Amino acid sequence: MSTSSTITPVAFPRLPEEPAADYAALLQHRDLGPGRTLSQAAQITGISESTLRRFSKRWSWSARLEVYDALFLERVAAIGTLMAEDRHRGQLIQF
Repeated sequence: MSTSSTITPVAFPRLPEEPAADYAALLQHRDLGPGRTLSQAAQITGISESTLRRFSKRWSWSARLEVYDALFLERVAAIGTLMAEDRHRGQLIQF
């Protein structure tokens, strides 16, 4: 039995009242990964760092991204564990 290495997406809903443009900037920022900075996001989005800082504060980006990162990393670890189990099963069969 082979385990798929696809990671199930982590739910990351837009907040009520959060403008689509602010949410789109957040998604681009989120996709930079756990080491992300607003400076990097500003370069990618073309939105000034000060504006992104305002968005971040207004829409609680730090708290939302902290939850997202934790869930995403849990899923990555689970995939790694399942892949290791499959490898060991295969080795036992060959043995």
